[in-house]
Amino acid sequence: MDNKENIIKKATEIFAKLGYEGAGIQQIVDAAGITKPTMYHYFGSKKGLFEEIVSINNTELLKRLEEACRYERDIIKNINQVIGAYFKFASAYKDYYRMMLSSWFYPADSEIFGIVKNANNAQYELVKEMFLRAVPEHGNMRGRHEAYAFSLIGTINSYIGVYYGGSITLNEQEIHRLSGQFMHGIFS
Repeated sequence: MDNKENIIKKATEIFAKLGYEGAGIQQIVDAAGITKPTMYHYFGSKKGLFEEIVSINNTELLKRLEEACRYERDIIKNINQVIGAYFKFASAYKDYYRMMLSSWFYPADSEIFGIVKNANNAQYELVKEMFLRAVPEHGNMRGRHEAYAFSLIGTINSYIGVYYGGSITLNEQEIHRLSGQFMHGIFS
């Protein structure tokens, strides 16, 4: 692992644990075993470091979501694929995903709000587009694709939060449970 990768790994761990505001540059450089000038050389600032972490990881998540959202006239299959993509990503990139979940609630005037918002919007657009493509086969979805995207991603993130708390595992059973709940509501 080179210096840049090491800094990203250690900073992600610290941001996940302490939040962006709680994480100090000194903590990050100490954990990475480097000096401040080295960190600034690679990223320019704490915000630049955060932005790089989000860019790298969100690119990977978007790649997985693009595949999961590729609509092939089976919305239930797509919903299961989207849930599975999020679950697998959140399991493999725990520190990053935990960092992002906690960052959603930063104030709009915070230093990182725009970075987090853009990353989340990119995900939302893919899921929204999937629901929009399903409208011809499912007319009752017309005009609801945005709400479905928000609701599905929100429910997925709730499950991931509970998983991080140790109450569930992210497995096929939970994918189907969440999918059924989303598709049929509380009466399923």
